[in-house]
Amino acid sequence: MSCYPRVCNDWRQGIAITGTIHHVASQLVFHSTATQDADVFGAHCIKINTTEIVSTPTISVVIPCYNGARFLQETLQSATQQSHAPLEVIVIDDGSTDHSADIAKVFGDPVRVIRQQNQGESVARNKGIEEARGEWIAFLDADDFWKPEKLERQIAAIDGDTAAVHTLIYRFRGEEILTTQPPIADDQPYDLPTLLDWRTNPIQGPSSSLLVSREVSARFPVWTRYGEDTLYCLDLSKCGQIRCVNEPLTGYRQHSSSQRHNPEGWRRFEAAFEWMRKRELGRFEQHQLATIICELMNEWLDRAYYDRDFERYSAMRDCLNANAREFKFLIPQTTQSKLNRKLFPKWVFHLKDGFDRIVSGSTDSSSS
Repeated sequence: MSCYPRVCNDWRQGIAITGTIHHVASQLVFHSTATQDADVFGAHCIKINTTEIVSTPTISVVIPCYNGARFLQETLQSATQQSHAPLEVIVIDDGSTDHSADIAKVFGDPVRVIRQQNQGESVARNKGIEEARGEWIAFLDADDFWKPEKLERQIAAIDGDTAAVHTLIYRFRGEEILTTQPPIADDQPYDLPTLLDWRTNPIQGPSSSLLVSREVSARFPVWTRYGEDTLYCLDLSKCGQIRCVNEPLTGYRQHSSSQRHNPEGWRRFEAAFEWMRKRELGRFEQHQLATIICELMNEWLDRAYYDRDFERYSAMRDCLNANAREFKFLIPQTTQSKLNRKLFPKWVFHLKDGFDRIVSGSTDSSSS
């Protein structure tokens, strides 16, 4: 079979071809009208033997970016060099003040840049969903990384009423791989309690591991900037089956600025209560989710208390008490005991800390 070299290189949609004569246009989503007149699209035409043309799903990659110039080139390379090449890579520049947009524009086709005023990652991702032309949408943060076979493996996992496919992740810093997510069980549940709890949620890291059908109605919450990925997954679980590629194909770049290290990161639990308020959940589901939130907040209550950050501690206590009254659930005893702690003035704790250091120093001297 002879064909134009550019056409061969541009078969991004993975066409399977065998048998009789058809005219096929490159760079098109192939269907019954694709054989009529490809010159309308400015594409080369070729004649090949075929009995059947089977198209594989097209993918739009959506990258929200705010001042992501430092790592954006590496991220874009990982997206454009996939073994299942995406139809397009949409960079939503969310009001960047660095040269992120210029870096993206250098790539040319299939990368395109859409600029907007700074409105947050959720608005940027939702804008990408609106602009996407692919049948499936893959999200990628501007500092994360995909292995070359990531999209190919996810497409192969699509079956029946699949709403989304995720991969395992590995956390890295520079060239060092810090941790790798272990394989998950074949019967892994994707229900609300499992997805809300970061200790059991199989969709780890940000949304960079997700490939989502554009047919699903779920959108990222624009009313919060905390825990948006988790809340999106909660909605996603109601849209169909979530499947997993049990390989660590998504690299999550670890920063000290991640929400687990951010003192305000506890507000994702406040956002989870607000999500419950906006959804029609049964009383049992409400109680399940509220109990999980309380358990997860234990760590944050301890951290705020021992950091002597009583303003943050009081805000968390008020959040829990208010939601307990509204949703009519009992705060677990382990959490309640933390909420009942006395908040003495800071100078009392400073005095105690100083005394403890003196006692500790005296003990060390006598033992030596």
